[in-house]
Amino acid sequence: NEFTEEQLNNTYLGQLKAAGYRTGFIGKWGVGHPKQADGILDYNQGFPGQSQYFEGDVKEKKGQHLTAKMGDQAIEFLEGCDANTPFHLSISFKAAHVQDSSDIYSDQFPSDPAFADFYSDITMPQPPTAAAEYHDRMPDFLKNSINRDRWSIRFRSPAQFQKSVKDYYRLITGADVVVGRIREQLEKQGFADNTVIIFTSDHGFFLGEYGFAGKWTPHEVSIRIPLIVYDPRLDSSQRGSIREEMALAIDMAPTMLDYAGVAAPEAIQGVNLKPLVDGAEPADWRTSFFYEHWFTANGLIAPSEGYRDQRWKYGRYLVPGEEAKGTARWEELYDLKVDPHETINLAGDANYQNQLQHVRNEWAQWREAVK
Repeated sequence: NEFTEEQLNNTYLGQLKAAGYRTGFIGKWGVGHPKQADGILDYNQGFPGQSQYFEGDVKEKKGQHLTAKMGDQAIEFLEGCDANTPFHLSISFKAAHVQDSSDIYSDQFPSDPAFADFYSDITMPQPPTAAAEYHDRMPDFLKNSINRDRWSIRFRSPAQFQKSVKDYYRLITGADVVVGRIREQLEKQGFADNTVIIFTSDHGFFLGEYGFAGKWTPHEVSIRIPLIVYDPRLDSSQRGSIREEMALAIDMAPTMLDYAGVAAPEAIQGVNLKPLVDGAEPADWRTSFFYEHWFTANGLIAPSEGYRDQRWKYGRYLVPGEEAKGTARWEELYDLKVDPHETINLAGDANYQNQLQHVRNEWAQWREAVK
């Protein structure tokens, strides 16, 4: 699918361009082809799909690593900026995404050779829920899903687990280095004291939890993502604060627009997080959210929906083909206060049927509201 012109203009990039910002985008575009954004981007190094970490065959590792290349592009964008024009740059790293390949025996997480020795002298601990007992509790359709298929490639043995996780962390290290380069460039050009940096991600990732790899389920490890907002203009007493309020990916656009002094279009969802960063204590903030994932990858992924509040997590796996009806074939209920790793499914416990019905009702109300 492609953005319509109206949709594109209503994105945060379109709004920033219209407000006089120098705009740049680097990396995974995600919707259609990035060429369609040439009209709202002064610097466009986006690419469709996932691309590859190295040029040519996935086994050969030719040329510069993609993460380092994106770092060079970020510096190039900044060198084209000046103090008289506000700027915005989005960098959508491929790292630490797996290298999608039809060759299942190629490196799953091809890292930059510059970091080949990183983590080689330590043993990566397995997650506590990687034990077989937690996988055995899952329904058959999850045991036979793509989550399990990819586990068998990446984590099937202790040696393979160590290789995959260390390479995964090496990819993250590569992104950290690029962030460091960007901050150094901001200092060099005199922009560091007036540039807000937001660091986040698109999804969580299984590293063997429940005997799974990938994502695509409502579990915390799959849906939780990092969020760091750095505003150098804040007083030092406000640095390093951790907020407990719920933030969602849909909050990024209105937040960035508010930092830029631009009103968000009505079509944009989410709420502005800037007041939280500034230390405000809002009286009315979201206490729950709705989750959905209908993509099935030709039956390899189980479609699911869910509800999460500040304590309870409800996952509802849907009958394939009946997603619109919301028909359940498996339910999960977790008390995150006492079971943050989601090890005990309370949906079948007679003592929690009232709570189960409560979260079902909340899920149904959310579902109706977001139609």
